[in-house]
Amino acid sequence: GYPPFSESISGTSLNDQIIKGLYTFPDEFWSEVSESAKDLIRKMMCVDSTKRLTINDILEHPWLADDHENTTRVNKIMYPSTVVSTPPTITSAKRSACDDDTSTSEPCTKPTDEKPTESNHSSGRPKRVKH
Repeated sequence: GYPPFSESISGTSLNDQIIKGLYTFPDEFWSEVSESAKDLIRKMMCVDSTKRLTINDILEHPWLADDHENTTRVNKIMYPSTVVSTPPTITSAKRSACDDDTSTSEPCTKPTDEKPTESNHSSGRPKRVKH
């Protein structure tokens, strides 16, 4: 890309151009850039901070807001904690059978609120309960 500020454009130093908001979009470098994108750049580089776009204004600008793919990418960067990847749900037939209380070829063992006793475990250790 080509920056809008350049010392070769005028006799003004690069620092002064930035401070004064002196920039151009030369066609030889910017002709393929949409007017909407240039409008966004102009509004973001406004010297007067009271007129400069806020981050919310930028996110609502048509150049971003009208492009769903762009909006999705921006939201993933700006709000990573709200973009939740849902893990796939895998349901085992055996577990479904246990949950539904239907019979299967293997008995289902469901957890209970009982404390282990000699009668419900033989080795002195609690039995493992499959879920």
